[in-house]
Amino acid sequence: MRNQWWLYTAALVAASGAFSISANSQTFIRATLPNPSQQTATGYRFQILTPGNVLDGSVQTRNSHLASSDARLVEASLPSRPSGVIRAVRDTHASVSFPFSQPLPGNDPIDLRVAFTPTKYWNVYFQDVFQYADGHTEKSRIPYAAFFINYEPTKDPTKKKASLTIVNNVASSYGIPKSVVNDDARRPITFRNAQVFINNKMDHYDLQHFDKPDGQKVDLPATFTLKAGEAQTFDLGIVDTNSYVLTLSEVSYEGENESFPIACSHPPDNALQPKDPLQDDSDLKGNSN
Repeated sequence: MRNQWWLYTAALVAASGAFSISANSQTFIRATLPNPSQQTATGYRFQILTPGNVLDGSVQTRNSHLASSDARLVEASLPSRPSGVIRAVRDTHASVSFPFSQPLPGNDPIDLRVAFTPTKYWNVYFQDVFQYADGHTEKSRIPYAAFFINYEPTKDPTKKKASLTIVNNVASSYGIPKSVVNDDARRPITFRNAQVFINNKMDHYDLQHFDKPDGQKVDLPATFTLKAGEAQTFDLGIVDTNSYVLTLSEVSYEGENESFPIACSHPPDNALQPKDPLQDDSDLKGNSN
């Protein structure tokens, strides 16, 4: 049977003790997201709308670093400069909030990293919002798309045949009602500087280091655009089973200059994945269970 994995571009974080989830099933995402409002933001929230679990996540601003330490999103002290501990708050098994220790000015970015496992890897859609002191929220401006990495077995158990399909996905195709997400006016998405790296070593496959490629580069078209619901597939050739595929790109709405850097990755399900250092209690300060 094929291993099929959905990878978010728009990306953007939890499995409670009731779930049994293999470490090898983690999808990693990194995205740069500016505050979409002129108002200062007080927090950020990410939610998977389709069935799935957020395992781990961190948000880096210019002033602070908010991080979850394990599947329960407990407190961790990982500031970018000496300051107090900042708490990442679990809302549900599929939703997490990051209250900013210092308000985020309008258009200032956050650097988001997320590890998650969708229940069905071909059926994933998320929603993310910035939060403000007056109680209102605004969606980030990043276009929502999906990266689908497919691994097929070969006669050699140490090798897989890999391909990448990029989709301008539509919420209604996953059964999400229009009252939650209305994609009737969904716009074409343009991908620029798209790159794929295959055969990246698993010894640095963790949330803080996955986006540093050490494998072979596979060139994609310099620029391509996908209409709503449209997909494009790329053959990545034969890859090592004990490795992972990393995709890097900049996404924007067609005709707009504002672009969003994104990184997505996932290994085959039988690749040997090291323990995430963020989940090692010995590296945490102020940890509470």
